[in-house]
Amino acid sequence: MWYFTWILGTSLALLLAIGNAMLCEARECRQASEEANAGGAGVKPRSGGRSQCGLNNPEED
Repeated sequence: MWYFTWILGTSLALLLAIGNAMLCEARECRQASEEANAGGAGVKPRSGGRSQCGLNNPEED
């Protein structure tokens, strides 16, 4: 019966890790959009002239 507790604990840890990653990603996107609206460069794009948040790179426009 210990394995039920182990599975539930592992699932909860995984759920918290995924939620934390999503929260950090949302914070980065919000910060990048605020910087872009204020005239900053925002998040550097990975490829194709777009950042991971979907914002255009002002240097390439």
